Amino acid sequence: MGHALELHNSFVARAKQGDLNIVFFGDSSTTCWQTTGKEIWNTEIAPLKAADFGIYNDSAGQLLWRLQNSELDGYRAKAVVMMIGAVDLMRGDPTDRVVTAITACVDEIKKRQPQGRILLFVLPHISVPGLTTKEYVTRSTDVAAALAKLGDGNTVQVFDMTDAMEARRTEAIMQILAAGDPHGAKVEFEVWWDALKMPLANIFKTTP
Repeated sequence: MGHALELHNSFVARAKQGDLNIVFFGDSSTTCWQTTGKEIWNTEIAPLKAADFGIYNDSAGQLLWRLQNSELDGYRAKAVVMMIGAVDLMRGDPTDRVVTAITACVDEIKKRQPQGRILLFVLPHISVPGLTTKEYVTRSTDVAAALAKLGDGNTVQVFDMTDAMEARRTEAIMQILAAGDPHGAKVEFEVWWDALKMPLANIFKTTP
């Protein structure tokens, strides 16, 4: 909790500085925009005035606490990107509880950043050797189906990277094995950026 709290405090300090158009919230996948995904982040995302508020091993409940405690204050984002829930599923939380926790995060963002678009990414429900089990895939599929209903085509857009990740499965696994890191696949961040490009282009074109 100590390191996570330090990160939270640093995020709050950055939020208070303002001048942010896009903020990413999540767990280790989000954090790894600064490592595995740093080339895309530095060239494509950072210039849009972006901040990465990801914390390793964060659950949806922990993220909700962060959202309620000043990480959404001090700026008016055009877009808020979120992907969360892997920790909850891996520790065995019931799927309905996971959906409820993620929905609460979406509602908190709506309340505190009403002008922003929420780009919610559901967890890719694919099997990764040494990381996910068949049960995890089944449960994450159920969570994804439930979260898809949150999309309203306007304030909240829901994205599923499963098919795109599955199409590059072998490449991703090779990158993971070479890096010795479950988030060592550049493919993950290439697919994520491919999904983000058009929505962000539309947001920046239609908002002042």
